Amino acid sequence: MVKFGVAVLLTFFLGIHAQSWKERATVYTTKHWTIRTDLTSDHAHDAGKLFDAVYEAYRNGLAMLPEKRTVKLEAWVFKSRSDYLGTLNSFGAIPENSGGMFISSIGITAVDVSGSWRSFESTAKHEAFHQFASSRFSKGIP
Repeated sequence: MVKFGVAVLLTFFLGIHAQSWKERATVYTTKHWTIRTDLTSDHAHDAGKLFDAVYEAYRNGLAMLPEKRTVKLEAWVFKSRSDYLGTLNSFGAIPENSGGMFISSIGITAVDVSGSWRSFESTAKHEAFHQFASSRFSKGIP
């Protein structure tokens, strides 16, 4: 009976560890974005506010560019560099020399927040622009 109990516990703990970042991350919905992250709730809400403000700035500042196609706005915000690298590699991206990227094949903006918050903000703004632009230029940015 003890061996069975140990086997059940081992299976349980190994199952938790084997979950992918995407499965472990919490999903938050903002005015414009779906944010998937493993940040604390407070930091996740701060990231969501940033992404909403950036989207509205691009939308208002570039209003002369009509929307060519509807895109879902989704950002993955990673607390750890290893999760960022591993998850993006699993989607065929090559993120090793980046702090963020827009993966057009799956329509996701991914940003690593393991460095400073200031670095995260500037990278998030840049990568969010790529996602915004994908809705304005159906064949990519000219």
